[in-house]
Amino acid sequence: MVKTLSSDQECLSGLALLLQDITNGTLPRSIKPFLLSSNLIGLDKNQGQSVRPIAIGEVFYRIAAFRAQQAVRGVACEKLHPIQLGIGTPNGCESIVHNLQHVLEQPQQPVASLTIDFANAFNSCLKLFVQYASLKLPLQNRGLCLLRTIRSTCPGPE
Repeated sequence: MVKTLSSDQECLSGLALLLQDITNGTLPRSIKPFLLSSNLIGLDKNQGQSVRPIAIGEVFYRIAAFRAQQAVRGVACEKLHPIQLGIGTPNGCESIVHNLQHVLEQPQQPVASLTIDFANAFNSCLKLFVQYASLKLPLQNRGLCLLRTIRSTCPGPE
């Protein structure tokens, strides 16, 4: 659909304005239900014991969110490394697992590990917390793009 729309110059200009409104957090409230909704699919988890919710978001919001994430990615990786290895670090998750295993296997200094899976299923993670955290990152002006994109998804006064 995006490829077809982008082949027409007038549609391409309209798409650029739409993405700009999403990224700047100036999306009118009346449009939000149409662009911020997701199709929810329940996938089997643990041989029928539970359901894993998969939300597939609207393509235009996903493009805008990707653009905002790309704007801060390099600076965020630089500022958060080495405590954050999940984004922008090749094999970052594997590195975390191997380092944790190494620490746990040291007999001279016994330690324990606790894993917590905080819920974000069905959007239960508060976006306001994410907004607050993004304000605390020293991302200069690049962080505003990400913050506005996050804020555009939250209900409230314009």
